[in-house]
Amino acid sequence: MAEVKDGNFGDMISRSFQTQTYVPIFNSWFLNPRITTLIWVYFVLFYWTIIVMVPCIAYNDLKRYEFYVWIFGMIGVCSVYYAVKGGYPADSPGGKPVIAFTATVISVDCAIDAYKILTDNYTGTLSQRAHFAIMMLHTITLLWTTLFFYNRAVVNKKNLAWLSLLVEWFDLIFMVIAIYVIHHILGECFHSALCIGYFVVLTLNLVLWFFPIMLGYSDTERSIHIHIVVLDMCTDFPLVVTIILTQAYTISWFIFFDVIYKLIVLLRSITYHGVLNLFLRREELRLLERHQKEQIELENRLMDEGKNVDEISIQVNDLQIKQQQSLQVRLSQH
Repeated sequence: MAEVKDGNFGDMISRSFQTQTYVPIFNSWFLNPRITTLIWVYFVLFYWTIIVMVPCIAYNDLKRYEFYVWIFGMIGVCSVYYAVKGGYPADSPGGKPVIAFTATVISVDCAIDAYKILTDNYTGTLSQRAHFAIMMLHTITLLWTTLFFYNRAVVNKKNLAWLSLLVEWFDLIFMVIAIYVIHHILGECFHSALCIGYFVVLTLNLVLWFFPIMLGYSDTERSIHIHIVVLDMCTDFPLVVTIILTQAYTISWFIFFDVIYKLIVLLRSITYHGVLNLFLRREELRLLERHQKEQIELENRLMDEGKNVDEISIQVNDLQIKQQQSLQVRLSQH
């Protein structure tokens, strides 16, 4: 155990509970974006092909919606693979459009599986577990995909980026589990407000989370704050209200737990992202946004020029030092 000197025990405890403590570990995942992207490609290719082709071969039937969605998905996966081979990893300006297309197809397949679970009356059967398994694997893939779009934010060592990611990750995973739990208890239940609510909110979550970050709403600190507030208010808030008004939380302890978690997410979103940052730090965030966009433009230009990671890092760090000095001067004037 590290020795505590000069009465700094309180400071040490405070630091130990900050997300920033773990940022270097998380950031190490992006030391080689090319390898990270290739692992993503192999993971998606392996599990999606197995889950789709095994039933097709077993039933000698290619007239299944899963097969045709898989074809479009594999076009995206192969495009990502060849983009990486051409020097465009998933976090590059050239690689983002192809991985965004693939994520869109996976999101559609995930929503279709959620609909199948809530509308088909096969409680406790292998088919239900298969749909749930592919939903969970798709969810893991999509959560992994967000790392490519949040790459700039996490590499810049923002606590905000990782903590917001983890909170939203758990929220989406709990939603998928809740859909499975609801159907396991109620069977075919798409006539109930609870089932419709979870399906609509899951679909909204996939749309309102992934499409904005694909369009650049994860590149600056201010845009992340705005994105999280809008996302949670449009998804978690109406679902929590619906569950509380209908007392649907009484059907299972997990639904009760999910509601409590979503309430905590909402409180954090309103107070931390909304009040503390978007309101109290609005002037600072506007200045930071301008600087962060300049860094992004520099990174993109250097990447297009064929510069390696070290060369890009040196020039971006030099720019950040100049921007930090300018930011301190501007803030002191206010």
